[in-house]
Amino acid sequence: EIQNHRLQNLSTPPASPVNGLIYFDTDLACAMVYDAVRSKWLSEALVTLQVGRTGAAAPGTSLRMAPDVPMSTTPFKAPRNLTLVGITIATSAAEQFTLRIDDVIGGSSTQLAILYAAAGPVATTSYIDNTLNSAFNLNDSIDVYILSSLTGNISNPIVKLFFKYRK
Repeated sequence: EIQNHRLQNLSTPPASPVNGLIYFDTDLACAMVYDAVRSKWLSEALVTLQVGRTGAAAPGTSLRMAPDVPMSTTPFKAPRNLTLVGITIATSAAEQFTLRIDDVIGGSSTQLAILYAAAGPVATTSYIDNTLNSAFNLNDSIDVYILSSLTGNISNPIVKLFFKYRK
């Protein structure tokens, strides 16, 4: 059954949300959708952050934002309250490692460990997870780094983080 929801022009979320309910948030200037799985109001639009490292990245190595700025010295600053909803990771060689995403300075103190190739002992060159639900707050400083590795140095890691604004 398809339900038609009228888009409401509000600055605050409607009371008693149901999955898929949409309203236009006048503060964020974007449409917000209630995600019942994550129990949050999330923007329709994605905020993406791509980080990586050329060459071999050892455990403990922070990844870099363009144009080659280390996240350990200049972390990504959250422009609003965000929820990390997905991630993709690619490497040029088969790997097994733990990627860490941390709020290193801010109010949420969120720490998230992503187990790359966690499904078994076989290393891989790609990883996708669209089920994440980690909250970061306005002005949190986010660092992405290689926490540990089962396969040694990580070859040319590229990480793309997918955030949505949240209310």
